[in-house]
Amino acid sequence: MEIDQRSRWVPPPHGWKKCNIGFCWSKKDKIIGAAWVLRDEKGVVLLHSRRLFAQMDNVDLAKLTV
Repeated sequence: MEIDQRSRWVPPPHGWKKCNIGFCWSKKDKIIGAAWVLRDEKGVVLLHSRRLFAQMDNVDLAKLTV
């Protein structure tokens, strides 16, 4: 996997919160790992969580689950 070094977090407008969500699917193991983080306009993490989902047969099902 390649990560674009120019990519960076962009804060929400003043007074707003921003939630970023991500996941990764393992075709071999049929699992996905998902995580999310909620930040304020200063980038301070307010809440976050992560979870593993099993029996994910395809990436489309994984996307719908997350």
